Amino acid sequence: MTTIVENRQKFYVPLAKTGSLYRRNRYDILAEILATCEERSRTQSWLLTHLRLSTSSGKNCIRFLIDAKLLEDKPNGSSLTYYTTTAKGNRALRKYKNLTTKYFRPP
Repeated sequence: MTTIVENRQKFYVPLAKTGSLYRRNRYDILAEILATCEERSRTQSWLLTHLRLSTSSGKNCIRFLIDAKLLEDKPNGSSLTYYTTTAKGNRALRKYKNLTTKYFRPP
C-alpha cells in the first residue's frame, strides 16, 4: 500500500493485487513520487532507492512529471538535483487521492 499524507492524516492508496504480490501501476508510482517530494525535496537516487524503482522507469517517471510541470528540479550547489512537487502537482495528487478513495476503496 502507498501512504500519502494530507492535512497530517494518512490515507492509503489501494494497489492492484495479483496473486500474493501487490503491484503498482504507473499512476501509483507517479503519486508516490509526488507525495514524497511534497513532504520534502528529494534527490533522484533517494527516490529510486526508497520507492524501489528501476533506474530507467524512475527516470522516465521523473521526466514525465517535470514535463507536465507537476514536479520541479532545483539544482543544488553541488552536483545533486533536488525534486519538489509544484502547486499543480499538489492539486493533481489531491485529485488522484479523491478518485482512488471514492471509487476504489478496498473491500
